[in-house]
Amino acid sequence: MRTIILVVTFCFASLTMSAQVLKIGNREFGFVYAGPKIGLGFSRISNADESFGGSEVKFRTGLELGIVGKIGITDRLSIQPELTFLQRGVKTDNNGFESKYKVSYLSIPVLAKYSLKALGFAKIHAIGGVYSSVRTGGEVEFKDAAGTSTQKLDNSGWRRMDYGFSVGVGAELPKTKGTWVFDIRYDYSIMDVHKSDDTYNSNRTIGASVTYLFDFVDLYKRMKDTKKKTVAAGN
Repeated sequence: MRTIILVVTFCFASLTMSAQVLKIGNREFGFVYAGPKIGLGFSRISNADESFGGSEVKFRTGLELGIVGKIGITDRLSIQPELTFLQRGVKTDNNGFESKYKVSYLSIPVLAKYSLKALGFAKIHAIGGVYSSVRTGGEVEFKDAAGTSTQKLDNSGWRRMDYGFSVGVGAELPKTKGTWVFDIRYDYSIMDVHKSDDTYNSNRTIGASVTYLFDFVDLYKRMKDTKKKTVAAGN
């Protein structure tokens, strides 16, 4: 996990240090974007009815906040590293006795994105890759006719790490200094996050998000042009 964090941190640091475009002949390859992301995730834990009890299992709605980078390889293919805070969990209801499992993670997805122009947007895209998450907190809230109580999730019963795959689709809408990105994504965990029983419990999440990506190559070029003009004016 530390290695992954260092790699992603280096990628984001590189975005601000140098925004170069590779030229082959008269054609440019490569672009660098980065910006904030906000969204909602609708999650549940598989086999929650068996492990936690409940005649009815519901999705839990949670917030997604993070920073997204986009490193272009060609005008269609790019790599997208992210650093995101996620809220996951599940709700169960057993004849009026409700349980809400609220789990938060710090997640690092590394995704490949393939884009095409279509549907009136500048681009639509398909995205897919892997993620690694570390649990930063969690609790379960119990509610019945007598009232509400909460209990912290302990490490003996819940795994701290979660790994899985992400796939999704989206669209991009360019603006003067950046790009609006709209995504719908499905995260599929391959970890048994609740380890205190023999039932396989893993996270399943459908998420929708909005990201604004700043064009670092354009910013780099404008800064260089401004510096040249300043030097020329001084001479």
